[in-house]
Amino acid sequence: MSYPKFKSYSLLYMEKLSFGDKLVNTFIILLIVGFFFIGAIPNVLGFTESSWAIPYRMVVLGLSFFFIIKSFFSKFNYKINFSSVSFFLLFWVLYSVRVIHDLYIGPIKLFPDTEALHYFLFAFGVTFIPTIALFLIIQTHRIDFNWVLKYLYLFLLVVLSITLYHRGGSDLEGRTAGNINVGILLFGQYGTTLSILSLFLLNKKGTNISYKIIYIMGFIIGFIGVFVSASKSPFLALLLVLVVFTVFWYGSVKSAVMLIVFGYIVISFFMEIIVYLNQYFNSNFLDRLLYSIEIGGDRVRENLMNTAIHEFIESPFFGNAMLIQTEGMVGSYPHNLIVEAFMSLGFLGGVIFLFWMIRSLKIAVNFIKNRSDFTWVALLYIQYLIFGMFSGNLFSSDLFCFFSIMLLCVSSKKSTQSSKIILS
Repeated sequence: MSYPKFKSYSLLYMEKLSFGDKLVNTFIILLIVGFFFIGAIPNVLGFTESSWAIPYRMVVLGLSFFFIIKSFFSKFNYKINFSSVSFFLLFWVLYSVRVIHDLYIGPIKLFPDTEALHYFLFAFGVTFIPTIALFLIIQTHRIDFNWVLKYLYLFLLVVLSITLYHRGGSDLEGRTAGNINVGILLFGQYGTTLSILSLFLLNKKGTNISYKIIYIMGFIIGFIGVFVSASKSPFLALLLVLVVFTVFWYGSVKSAVMLIVFGYIVISFFMEIIVYLNQYFNSNFLDRLLYSIEIGGDRVRENLMNTAIHEFIESPFFGNAMLIQTEGMVGSYPHNLIVEAFMSLGFLGGVIFLFWMIRSLKIAVNFIKNRSDFTWVALLYIQYLIFGMFSGNLFSSDLFCFFSIMLLCVSSKKSTQSSKIILS
């Protein structure tokens, strides 16, 4: 597979982006980190957080429709490369039929106190339509991924720092980041994202010492976010991405030495670090981690996954439903995207999902091996893939879809030539 040769950063000043190009670059940041920003900041400023989430979703959806319509009238519309995302599109055609059928045609049992509109809006308004918009704007606009990375990192660093400052100065204890309109699990994942981006930027060639100090601080702040969330999947994602990055970025021999050294440091000082953090943030991170090690897993999620597998076996051709229908677990999901794909769409849908996921994963690994400047997207795709394997679901897997689409589009030589992607 051939990978694109990106333009030098110096060309950024030679090719001024139009207002439309600047708008779509901002839109990409809005997709990735906007919900975290509007969920965390209002409470810190003393506003009611519930008044921000719905308008944010409406703005994103409105912009998504605008960019979709605009893309089809772009001078580059004849060069849109749909083949690069063929498995994604095929999967979502099947999944859309399943969602609409289960919610409105042959209604299934939903989780208590939820309505069909809730799942419909998440599947299409939060995940599918914005992902299609992202795909089309990458195809038809000039995307400055260096600029996107810069401001994505800045937003995460600032927002996490502010929220952690307020959390550390409060009387809150346990698994909470305070009264913000962002789930604690997602809060931990954003902490992982900041640490991963810091790791990548630290290892970029030519990074000066002053920026390295900032990135080290960013890594620590991100880890504190994971610690405060006391969630296992963000911590596991951080560890696994660290291993993947080290192995493929540095090569087998050097990476083995680095991992041994890092492992020794972590084992030697991990408890001291956790105890120190607990002086400022009363989190039950350690208790939950030790419980998982002693018990050997999450029994509830194991039961959900086993139930979903059983429902697939009962309906292997077309799948059973988008949500678990077994008594006692009605309306739940298996917390594993692969199992959920097979449960919802049967063998065909599950295999298509695997092709989509593996193709994106291969591209991600190749970007890391080649030390591409696009490695940060590859690492975040792997992070949210891991998240999807332990906590995610198909109808709200927006970040997983976003980073997958970026990988698929940029790896396509034809789409790169037509969209004039700029990357330092």
